[in-house]
Amino acid sequence: SISAAFSQKQLLPGELVTSDGTLIQGEINYEARKGTPTSFEFRHENGTTTTYTADNTQSVIIYLEDDVKEVFTSFNLDIDFGSMDLKKLDTKAEPTLTNKTVFVRNLVNGTIDLYGLIDANDKSHYFISKESSSPKELTYRKYYYSTNPDGTVSSITTSTGVAQVRTNEGYKNELYNLMKDNSTFVAKDFERLEYKQKALITIVDKYNNRSTYVAANETIKFRPEVSAVAAIVNVKDGTFNKEVQSSFSPSLGIGVYAKIPRTSWALQNNLRFTSFNKEASNRTAANADNYEVTTYQFSYIKLHTMFRYIHQFNSGTEIYFQGGMLNGFLVKEKVLTKRHFYTSDTETIAPPPDKKIERGIVAGAGVGIKKIYLGIDYEMSSGFNFSVLQPTFKTIYITGTYRF
Repeated sequence: SISAAFSQKQLLPGELVTSDGTLIQGEINYEARKGTPTSFEFRHENGTTTTYTADNTQSVIIYLEDDVKEVFTSFNLDIDFGSMDLKKLDTKAEPTLTNKTVFVRNLVNGTIDLYGLIDANDKSHYFISKESSSPKELTYRKYYYSTNPDGTVSSITTSTGVAQVRTNEGYKNELYNLMKDNSTFVAKDFERLEYKQKALITIVDKYNNRSTYVAANETIKFRPEVSAVAAIVNVKDGTFNKEVQSSFSPSLGIGVYAKIPRTSWALQNNLRFTSFNKEASNRTAANADNYEVTTYQFSYIKLHTMFRYIHQFNSGTEIYFQGGMLNGFLVKEKVLTKRHFYTSDTETIAPPPDKKIERGIVAGAGVGIKKIYLGIDYEMSSGFNFSVLQPTFKTIYITGTYRF
C-alpha cells in the first residue's frame, strides 16, 4: 500500500550516546512519521541491530543530506498530555503533568535551548531551558470555562455561552521572563507570539544571537542536475507499417530532483533535447525500380516527470527505479518522401503535424555514487499527429548525471 511504502525503513548514517556515555556509530532507521520517535533502531557497523529507547540513551544524531543533521535528546520531563480535541477538553486551566522519560527534538541550542515533542495524539509540546537548566514545558492548554455559579459546565454546545473554550497561553509570559534580561525584548513582543515551531525557533534564536544549533526545516529540497544523454531512437513508419533504422543522438539535459524527507521516494523532472535523421524505405523484390524512401528529420524537447524509488547500501552507493510520463514539444520537423518509378523521381514533403505535442510513458533504473549517477530509461510514445504519416517512437536513453 502507499502508506506502507512511505513508512518503510530509511537507514541514514548517525551516532548515539548511551546512558553510560558510550558513543556508538552506525546507521539509524529514520522512517517517515509525524510524531517524535519513542525509540530508534540502530544498525551497528558489524551489521547487528539494537533498539534504543529514551531510558537507555542520552542523545541521537542523524545525518541527513547536505550536511544537515537531526538531533534528539533524552530527558525525564513533566508533560501535559491533556487533549486538544474539543470533545475531550476538561475544565482545568492549569496543566495536568505526567512525569515521563522521552526523546525530544533539539530545535535551538544556545544560551536558551528549545526542544520539541509531538506525542502519540499528534499534540505539539515545546520545552525551554536556560543555561543548561532542566527543560520545562511551555504552557499552552485549551479548556472549558463555565459561568455557572457552582463552576460546572452544563453544556459544551450551548448557544447562550454557558460553556466557552478558553486557552491558557502561559508560554508568552514564561518566555518573556526568561528573555527580559535582554533589553531588546519587551512584553509586547510576546503578545502575538504563536505557539508554533517556526515562531518559537525564531524568537529563541534571536535571543541567543549566535545559537550553536538550529534545526533545519523538514521540507522537500529541490536540487538541480545536468546530464549527458545518448538517445537511441526507433521509429515505426505509419505508412509502411515497418521499423525505421535506429538513430543515435547525443545531447544534453537538465533536471530537478526533489527528495521527500525520511522516505525512499523522490520526484524527478528531466528536460531533454533530442533529434534524429533517418530513412524508411518501401521496396518490393518483384519490382526494384518502383520504390519509396521516406526521410524523418525531427528535433524536439521532452519533459520526463517521474517518481523514483531509492535503495541505499551501507557503502553509500544507491540504486533507483523510476517511472512516469513524458510531454514532448516538436521544435523542428521535416518528413520527405522520394518516389522512384522507373526513370522518374518525385519528392513530397508531408504537411506539418496537426499538433506538436507528444505524450507517452517512461521507465528506468540506475545507480549513483555521491553526486554522480548512471542510468537507462525506456520511452514509448504515440508520436506526432501528421495527417498523412503517423510515426510512433521508442527511445532508449543512456544518461550520465551530476547532481549539485
